[in-house]
Amino acid sequence: MTSPLIRRSRPEDDEAILRVYNTIQSDFVPMSVEFYRHWYRTRPPGTFLERYVAVAGDEIVGSLDLAERHEYAEPGVYQAYLDVAPDHRGRGIGGALFELAERRAREQGARALRALVRAHHSESISFAAHRGMRPTARIDRPSRLDVSRANLARSDERERALATEGILIRTLAETGFTDQEMLRRIMLLAHEAGSDIPGSPPRPSPDFDRWLADLTTNPNKSPDRFWIAFEGDQPVGVAWLGAIAGEHADNGLTGVARSHRGRGVARALKGRTVHWARDNGIHYIHTANNVANAPMLAINTDLGYQPLPEEIEMEKEI
Repeated sequence: MTSPLIRRSRPEDDEAILRVYNTIQSDFVPMSVEFYRHWYRTRPPGTFLERYVAVAGDEIVGSLDLAERHEYAEPGVYQAYLDVAPDHRGRGIGGALFELAERRAREQGARALRALVRAHHSESISFAAHRGMRPTARIDRPSRLDVSRANLARSDERERALATEGILIRTLAETGFTDQEMLRRIMLLAHEAGSDIPGSPPRPSPDFDRWLADLTTNPNKSPDRFWIAFEGDQPVGVAWLGAIAGEHADNGLTGVARSHRGRGVARALKGRTVHWARDNGIHYIHTANNVANAPMLAINTDLGYQPLPEEIEMEKEI
């Protein structure tokens, strides 16, 4: 049998790459070509990214994206996104792609190579362990909500109570999207909330121009699906729905200012995302939370989210 050709990927390969990925991760919201291209085209200048595909005949049967983890303040950590089509496994394709990832990361001076592996993909866990990868402390728990069965009573009650306390929820579209200082405060709030997620690595200070550009060009973000809880003119909580694919949607960050936690703001915001989904033909909302994030897991469980197989982070020091 002829060995597959491994080469740099090209934009015209993207649909085939995502066909493999979406087949493997069939319980997630399908990733769109538009978002995938946005991800690799809008990375900060100077951050490392190389993309490869494995080709058998005229078919793309595997892919590797090797990326410097710029979103976290962890210098020298590289992420390997490696997929092989299920009917082409056991032929050395994954091993060749992993060897390439390790070699290229080492040549860039990386100190560690990481990957996320689903708990129910036992062959993938064995594959990674055989190559010297070991689990880190990070485990994420994906879950999915059947919108028609969502328990919204407590969220709706909490939103009404917050309104009497002077905390109102509006979409970003309703704000007019023009007040630069307000947008900057929303960015800093999102950064604060994201930095405080239990189990999350440290995050670098956000760049406003990059954040705003992502907010306005990312195909997975829309001002109509971005909710802010305001106390007066001060944003105190955020939530948004990201990827939309058919009857599926994906949760973005839900976060609350340190000064306002424990008051049910997150619960009220999550309720808004579910109401929007119901009103717009979305049947399922997907999310993922670090297993250490007990408060958000409790809210999701109460709303009716059902757990999916966990994502385990694995690492190899190089």
